[in-house]
Amino acid sequence: MLARKMSKIVVFINTKKPFSPNKKKPLDSGVNKSLKALFIPIDNFWKKEDFSTNVVFENGKEELINLIEHFRTLVKEETSSEEYIAKTALFAKTNLVTIENKHYGIEAGHEVEITWVYNCRSSAWERKLKDKDLAKLIAKKKRLIGNQKGLEDFPHYGTFFENIRGVVELSKVQTNLLTNLSYWVAKKALKDI
Repeated sequence: MLARKMSKIVVFINTKKPFSPNKKKPLDSGVNKSLKALFIPIDNFWKKEDFSTNVVFENGKEELINLIEHFRTLVKEETSSEEYIAKTALFAKTNLVTIENKHYGIEAGHEVEITWVYNCRSSAWERKLKDKDLAKLIAKKKRLIGNQKGLEDFPHYGTFFENIRGVVELSKVQTNLLTNLSYWVAKKALKDI
């Protein structure tokens, strides 16, 4: 979409690990590496790929820190799970400028508004669940690993073997809750677009 010079883009970040801010060192925050790689070159542990080809934004380090800091203001640490969850929804709207990236055919100087919607639990959404026992089960997930009907990782599911069945095979409960949360968050994040 950047190569096609779209002026507004919505990016949904589905990740198997929750966002975890580091106030003192924002770049050390637990943030999806695919998102991070759009702003700064990321460490390549196995040296099999060159992740520097993914960098597409001007002032990448500064812009990434701004995005992480914005996300940090939208989450709180939940005592029952020790996980950072969104007060409402984890999203941010940024205005960015591209750098030249020959690998992806992106020209320098393109201005783009990007709405980032980061997959994250939401305390507001959980309070709205009609099934209060289900909401409690989701909140206690880290304490009762393996005993929550597949919700111990909610909403952070792996692409491979989440339920030891294969690629992206979620249960009905997992699918319905993830769909409902995603729809609810998208409505909050995109209401002004």
